[in-house]
Amino acid sequence: MRKIFTLIIFICLIVEIVSAGVPGP
Repeated sequence: MRKIFTLIIFICLIVEIVSAGVPGP
């Protein structure tokens, strides 16, 4: 259960970095 929680945080972190690298609002 903890692995799934860590995986979700890891994915959110990647999405945040990718979104920051893309010019937008």
